[in-house]
Amino acid sequence: MRADRPPAPARAELSLAALLGALALVLVWRIGEPPAANPAEARVQGAVASIVSDGDWLVPQVDGAPRIEKPPGYAWQAAEGRRTVVQLSPPASSERAAASQA
Repeated sequence: MRADRPPAPARAELSLAALLGALALVLVWRIGEPPAANPAEARVQGAVASIVSDGDWLVPQVDGAPRIEKPPGYAWQAAEGRRTVVQLSPPASSERAAASQA
């Protein structure tokens, strides 16, 4: 073994640490940014919100107009996830969130 190179387990730990650091940087890069950064994201967010609030799962709508340009699969999945999270969250946290936004 060469003297200038660390042993294999130490290299693996360094590689893992570097990978986790890069992943953390990518995941927290946009914390604090507006949730809908471009118009396409805003349209999807609007479609998901209309599905959850109106209960109309067949045709997603944005501002009352049907959104039929894209398949609704993603909006359905996002709406189901949003509905599940809302059902599972305790009421106190929802009330605190509403109070903090007011």
